[in-house]
Amino acid sequence: MERIHAARMAYVLFAWGIVVALLAQVSLIGLWLFSGQPTLAIHKEFGHLIFLMVFALLILAFVGRLPSPMQLATAVLSVITAFQTEVFALLPGSPLRAFHTVLPLVIFFLAAFLALSATSLVRVRVEQATFPLTAGESRAN
Repeated sequence: MERIHAARMAYVLFAWGIVVALLAQVSLIGLWLFSGQPTLAIHKEFGHLIFLMVFALLILAFVGRLPSPMQLATAVLSVITAFQTEVFALLPGSPLRAFHTVLPLVIFFLAAFLALSATSLVRVRVEQATFPLTAGESRAN
């Protein structure tokens, strides 16, 4: 059980880390687009890092034995992120690349949903583990 709980805790940390990383990623491309800062290369490399984080999240979903709907949603997040970071790069000039600006919204909200859902799973475990003291027990013992 401890391995499952540890995997779930890691899942929560990675999920929230992905949410924060997505915000940073959008900021990087915004700096490049709107203020001419040289952040495009960082944006590209950071996107690959986010993809690796999502892939790790997928592994943790199964190791942590998350509920099936969360495992499925994590798999969907992985596929969408793979398209976002890898497939669109292989389609230069394609009109499908227009989705490169839309998919981050889907990825962000799906990642935030998974982070919130996983957080509630971990909280339930912590609340179940704490037992109230009876009237005769002392905290000093």
